[in-house]
Amino acid sequence: MNMKDMLLEVDAETFQLSTMNGLIFNVEPFDITICCTWTPTASIEIKKSTNGIICINLENHQKVRVTKI
Repeated sequence: MNMKDMLLEVDAETFQLSTMNGLIFNVEPFDITICCTWTPTASIEIKKSTNGIICINLENHQKVRVTKI
């Protein structure tokens, strides 16, 4: 799974990240403080890593661990 998308929103209360294409991911609780500062429409990449799935903000290269809902 390697795909590029745009960020729609990050919900810090439910620990969920939504993309413009309608995908929703759960963000690891320790990573929510990183991605809650990301702006909507930011370019992101979702890819598999050795430890699961990560979401990378292509504008600032920050990474968070996610699981697909």
